[in-house]
Amino acid sequence: MFCSNCGKEIRDNSNFCPYCGVVKRAIPSEPARQTLIQDASVATKQNRVKGFWRRKSSEEKHDMVRLLLFLLLIVCLVAYDMIKHRYLNEYINVGIETDLKNDSSRFAGESICVEGWVKWSTDDWIFCISERPSSDSDWVIVDGSGVSGKIPKDGTAVAVCGDWGFNERFGHCLKAYKMDFLDEESSILLEKYQTISATSLLKNPDTYIGKCVQVTGEVSRAASGAFMVGETTSASGVWVDGQVDKRHAVNGEQVTVYGVVTGGGDFTDIKIMLDVIEFAD
Repeated sequence: MFCSNCGKEIRDNSNFCPYCGVVKRAIPSEPARQTLIQDASVATKQNRVKGFWRRKSSEEKHDMVRLLLFLLLIVCLVAYDMIKHRYLNEYINVGIETDLKNDSSRFAGESICVEGWVKWSTDDWIFCISERPSSDSDWVIVDGSGVSGKIPKDGTAVAVCGDWGFNERFGHCLKAYKMDFLDEESSILLEKYQTISATSLLKNPDTYIGKCVQVTGEVSRAASGAFMVGETTSASGVWVDGQVDKRHAVNGEQVTVYGVVTGGGDFTDIKIMLDVIEFAD
């Protein structure tokens, strides 16, 4: 090391310069100084590199967490859409007057769909629907709090899907999860034709002879000019006679038929003479 005053070389452990007597901190020799500077520079670079990778690692972890959350959200949305789609396709189409009023407990816990006219509604999404606009007695309460969109106005024709259950406030009630507003043509059909399930029609054929009915279900045993409609293709169905559309119904297809109930003749006790057919797609 060298004296900071006279510049002469002194021992590393000296407290003062033996040549000039100055008590000062000695400065390191040039090679030692370079070594210290290099060591400090290397340490600084190492700290910077460590800090960089530490920050990078933290950012990558955050990016990975965000990516996993995004993928989880996509999976949940896809799963929800699949479950909802399957759920909506498993509802039972029932009539208010013919099914729910006669034996409402039979549908407890079932996913059902009813069509009707809104009699009154409230701001908290509770409304009442009847199967016919002129009916003041046969109606059901709908809890539409789980449905998005606009609240139906009085006199509006709607189709409501949901779970049929019991509410302490209203008694038997339809907890809706989907609602469609019917167009003018559908509203006219709704006013004229009575909604009923194929099962109910088969159980009480004499009750509906000569009446206009609406039945929704799946097609089975399709033939030229006639086919059968039941709640599923494997369930018992009612024969539908007639073809009023260029498109022929095929097995497994979801349809809604409108027509007049008549005697079945040679093959069945009851059948529907087709007026209008609607395809699900």
